[in-house]
Parts: sequence; C-alpha cells; structure tokens
Amino acid sequence: MVHGIRYRIAGIVIGFCALVFAVVSIASTSWLTYDGYWEDGLFRRCWWDWTLGCKQIGPEDPADGRMWFHGVRFCALFGLFLVFASFIMAVVGLAKNGTAADKPLVSGIVMIIAAILLLCGVIVYTAYTGDPVVGNITHYGWSFILEWIASGLAFISGGLLISAWDSGYYSYPTDKTILT
Repeated sequence: MVHGIRYRIAGIVIGFCALVFAVVSIASTSWLTYDGYWEDGLFRRCWWDWTLGCKQIGPEDPADGRMWFHGVRFCALFGLFLVFASFIMAVVGLAKNGTAADKPLVSGIVMIIAAILLLCGVIVYTAYTGDPVVGNITHYGWSFILEWIASGLAFISGGLLISAWDSGYYSYPTDKTILT
C-alpha cells in the first residue's frame, strides 16, 4: 500500500515538472538560434538587436508554409494538453483515494501518450532543422532542450503512475469468487 502511494505522488510531482517545462518551452522563442541575428520559437521569431522586435510566425512567413512545422506545433500542443489532462486525472484520483473510476493506470497511459507526442514533435523539428544555415552559426536553444527534458519527465511520470497501479494496492482483485 505504501509503495503505491509513493509512486503515485512521485508521478504527480514529476508530471507537474513535465507540465511546467512543456509550457515554458512551447511559449518561448529559443528553439533555434541564429547567432547574431534572431531566434525562432514555435509561434514567434525575435531579432536580437530588437530593431524589429518579435513577430508572430504567420502565413506570410516561410516557416509557416512548411507542413512539418504545423506537425511540430500539433504534437507540442496536443502533448501539452494530454500532460495537463493526465496531471489533473492523477491529482483528482489521489484526492478521491483511488476509486474505481480514476485509477492511476489511466493517467499513466495518458501521460505516456503525451510523452510520445512531445517526443515526436522534437524529433521532427530536429530532423528538419538539422542542417546549419550557410554562413551563420545555428544551434538549438534552451527551450528546445527543455522540450526534450519535458518529454523524458512525462515518460518517467507515466511509468511511476502505472507502477503505482501495479504495486498491488490499486490492482484489481484476482479472487474469482468476487468477480462472479
């Protein structure tokens, strides 16, 4: 019984960290940095000299016309939504002390699906931005790395929540007389 609660609380805390990291990463503009010129995020581009400031990446921007870019946005945003939903399910399940409707297994599976989506987004972004711009030094920014970390934390959180369910305290009864 004690191990299931500890795994569940650890999964919730790590899931909260994954949620915060994913929100900060998606909202920031430091996914790809062109030294001395600008940095790109998923939704905005900012120039370092601040003469042009920041602008939304919209239909007129070449980055918005690439379908892979929309796929990265979708994976990041939908993954963020699932991390949030899984976190809420886990907290509500802990508050209700694990009633049948809110087992940690469901929130753990949703968290792992969210981690896969976050991971797919950064993998696609890495695949399509891997070539350096000729004449400029290009590197990935801190928010891109933060998204990788959020994906890993979501995997760990999902694993802990599933482990809480599998620890014996939350698992279904195996006695056939109860089920019949």
